[in-house]
Amino acid sequence: MPLATTPLGIAAKMKIPLHIVTTIEEEPFSRYITRVSPALTPHEAALVADTDARIADLALQARDILQGLIRAYPDQIRLWDQLIDLQDITR
Repeated sequence: MPLATTPLGIAAKMKIPLHIVTTIEEEPFSRYITRVSPALTPHEAALVADTDARIADLALQARDILQGLIRAYPDQIRLWDQLIDLQDITR
C-alpha cells in the first residue's frame, strides 16, 4: 500500500508520535466524520534501532489503520485507484 514517507521520516527521526487523520463522507456533501488515530510510536525494539527501522515500524502501524478504513469504506477510497487495483488493497 503506498504511504507518504515524509511524515513517517519526520516522526521517526525526531522520535515524536504520528497520528493518522481520515475523513469519511457519511452523506454526500453534507455530513462527514473525521477520525484521528491514537498516537503511533515505534515499538520498543524499533526505538533502539536505526531511523529506517522506526520508519518501517510506523509504516506497518499506519497500514493497519488504513486497511481497516479501506475495508469499511471501499467506496470512499479514490487516492490509489489509479496506482493499485482496489481489490488488491482490500484483500
